[in-house]
Amino acid sequence: MGWQPPLTVATTWLRPDICLFQLAGEIDTDTAPLLDEHLRTHTSARPTYLLLDVRAVTFCAAAGITVIVRAARDDQGIHGHLRVIAVTGNGSVARVLHITGIDALLHIHQTVDDALDAIDKISQN
Repeated sequence: MGWQPPLTVATTWLRPDICLFQLAGEIDTDTAPLLDEHLRTHTSARPTYLLLDVRAVTFCAAAGITVIVRAARDDQGIHGHLRVIAVTGNGSVARVLHITGIDALLHIHQTVDDALDAIDKISQN
Protein backbone atom coordinates (compact mmCIF):
# COMPACT_ATOMS: atom_id res chain seq x y z
CA MET A 1 0.00 0.00 0.00
CA GLY A 2 1.39 3.40 -0.99
CA TRP A 3 1.78 6.53 1.03
CA GLN A 4 -1.42 8.28 2.05
CA PRO A 5 -1.73 11.79 3.46
CA PRO A 6 -2.59 11.87 7.17
CA LEU A 7 -5.84 13.74 6.43
CA THR A 8 -7.86 14.20 3.27
CA VAL A 9 -10.85 16.48 2.87
CA ALA A 10 -13.37 16.19 0.05
CA THR A 11 -15.64 19.22 -0.30
CA THR A 12 -19.02 19.14 -2.03
CA TRP A 13 -21.78 21.73 -2.26
CA LEU A 14 -24.90 19.57 -1.89
CA ARG A 15 -27.15 22.57 -2.34
CA PRO A 16 -26.40 26.28 -2.76
CA ASP A 17 -26.66 26.70 1.03
CA ILE A 18 -25.16 23.38 2.24
CA CYS A 19 -21.47 22.51 2.13
CA LEU A 20 -20.32 18.96 2.97
CA PHE A 21 -16.79 18.14 4.10
CA GLN A 22 -15.89 14.44 4.11
CA LEU A 23 -12.84 13.82 6.27
CA ALA A 24 -10.56 10.78 6.17
CA GLY A 25 -7.53 10.12 8.33
CA GLU A 26 -6.18 11.77 11.46
CA ILE A 27 -6.99 15.16 12.91
CA ASP A 28 -4.07 16.07 15.13
CA THR A 29 -1.70 18.97 15.80
CA ASP A 30 -0.20 18.61 12.33
CA THR A 31 -3.43 18.33 10.33
CA ALA A 32 -5.87 20.46 12.36
CA PRO A 33 -4.44 23.78 11.08
CA LEU A 34 -4.81 22.50 7.51
CA LEU A 35 -8.43 21.47 8.19
CA ASP A 36 -9.10 24.83 9.84
CA GLU A 37 -7.76 26.69 6.79
CA HIS A 38 -9.70 24.43 4.42
CA LEU A 39 -12.95 25.09 6.30
CA ARG A 40 -12.34 28.85 6.34
CA THR A 41 -11.53 28.93 2.64
CA HIS A 42 -14.44 26.79 1.51
CA THR A 43 -17.04 28.42 3.75
CA SER A 44 -16.11 31.98 2.82
CA ALA A 45 -19.23 31.99 0.61
CA ARG A 46 -21.16 31.65 3.90
CA PRO A 47 -23.23 28.50 3.52
CA THR A 48 -26.22 28.27 5.82
CA TYR A 49 -25.16 24.75 6.83
CA LEU A 50 -21.77 23.10 7.20
CA LEU A 51 -21.83 19.29 7.27
CA LEU A 52 -18.73 17.56 8.65
CA ASP A 53 -18.66 13.84 7.85
CA VAL A 54 -16.23 12.11 10.24
CA ARG A 55 -17.05 8.54 9.16
CA ALA A 56 -13.47 7.90 7.96
CA VAL A 57 -11.61 9.81 10.70
CA THR A 58 -9.29 7.39 12.49
CA PHE A 59 -7.99 9.72 15.21
CA CYS A 60 -9.13 13.04 16.66
CA ALA A 61 -6.81 14.88 19.04
CA ALA A 62 -7.57 17.99 21.09
CA ALA A 63 -6.54 20.15 18.13
CA GLY A 64 -9.29 18.49 16.08
CA ILE A 65 -11.84 19.17 18.80
CA THR A 66 -10.78 22.83 18.73
CA VAL A 67 -11.52 23.02 14.99
CA ILE A 68 -14.92 21.36 15.52
CA VAL A 69 -15.77 23.82 18.31
CA ARG A 70 -14.76 26.78 16.11
CA ALA A 71 -16.99 25.44 13.36
CA ALA A 72 -19.86 24.92 15.82
CA ARG A 73 -19.49 28.52 17.01
CA ASP A 74 -19.46 29.82 13.42
CA ASP A 75 -16.20 31.41 14.57
CA GLN A 76 -12.88 32.65 13.21
CA GLY A 77 -13.92 32.67 9.60
CA ILE A 78 -15.59 29.24 9.55
CA HIS A 79 -19.19 29.77 8.46
CA GLY A 80 -22.39 27.72 8.53
CA HIS A 81 -24.54 26.00 11.14
CA LEU A 82 -22.55 22.86 11.91
CA ARG A 83 -23.96 19.36 11.58
CA VAL A 84 -21.61 16.45 12.36
CA ILE A 85 -22.18 13.19 10.49
CA ALA A 86 -21.40 9.56 11.47
CA VAL A 87 -20.12 10.12 15.00
CA THR A 88 -22.05 7.18 16.44
CA GLY A 89 -20.46 4.69 14.06
CA ASN A 90 -16.95 6.00 14.68
CA GLY A 91 -15.69 4.98 18.11
CA SER A 92 -12.50 7.04 18.01
CA VAL A 93 -14.40 10.27 17.35
CA ALA A 94 -17.46 9.44 19.48
CA ARG A 95 -15.31 8.72 22.52
CA VAL A 96 -13.34 11.97 22.43
CA LEU A 97 -16.48 14.04 21.80
CA HIS A 98 -18.24 12.31 24.69
CA ILE A 99 -15.31 12.61 27.13
CA THR A 100 -15.00 16.33 26.42
CA GLY A 101 -18.77 16.86 26.57
CA ILE A 102 -18.73 18.45 23.13
CA ASP A 103 -21.20 15.85 21.81
CA ALA A 104 -23.95 17.44 23.91
CA LEU A 105 -23.39 20.77 22.13
CA LEU A 106 -23.40 19.44 18.57
CA HIS A 107 -26.11 18.53 16.09
CA ILE A 108 -25.09 14.93 15.32
CA HIS A 109 -26.66 12.86 12.55
CA GLN A 110 -26.06 9.25 11.53
CA THR A 111 -25.96 9.96 7.78
CA VAL A 112 -25.82 12.89 5.38
CA ASP A 113 -29.42 12.10 4.39
CA ASP A 114 -30.49 12.31 8.04
CA ALA A 115 -28.86 15.73 8.31
CA LEU A 116 -30.54 16.92 5.12
CA ASP A 117 -33.93 15.68 6.39
CA ALA A 118 -33.43 17.58 9.67
CA ILE A 119 -32.44 20.72 7.75
CA ASP A 120 -35.50 20.38 5.53
CA LYS A 121 -37.73 20.14 8.62
CA ILE A 122 -36.19 23.33 10.00
CA SER A 123 -36.75 25.07 6.67
CA GLN A 124 -40.42 24.02 6.65
CA ASN A 125 -41.09 25.68 10.00
